Amino acid sequence: MTVPAYDAPGLRAAFGKVMDSARWRHHPLNGRLFTKGLIDLDSAPDDVRHRIGGHPVPVQGAVEREIAQAVLGRPGTSRNDPDLDVEAARWVLLAQIDTDYAADMMWGDVGTLYWLIRPADLAAGRFDQARFALQCC
Repeated sequence: MTVPAYDAPGLRAAFGKVMDSARWRHHPLNGRLFTKGLIDLDSAPDDVRHRIGGHPVPVQGAVEREIAQAVLGRPGTSRNDPDLDVEAARWVLLAQIDTDYAADMMWGDVGTLYWLIRPADLAAGRFDQARFALQCC
């Protein structure tokens, strides 16, 4: 089981402008027990998070938004750009390869490799349409 990150496009779509307001701090999704429960569900042995599908575990913000910025040709786009939110929501995690000391793999400075794809491309087996991102500390 995986859970979306706090800034995932799906959460932004579901809760909209509330996430960018002071009300978000007091929303039930930010309750201590609820967030701790999500973290416990999403934790892996030795904190290594390799994945096929599911939700990405971002190191530096929503990976879907990073891919959307590249696809739209708008690096550094504002958080409040509605086109960015729409494009980011079109991408899902294909695979995530985390830094793994036991496997002698480190990406950048304790980073993670991500491949995202649009669901229609995944269903059609068009893996050449996947996009890559690297995030590290």
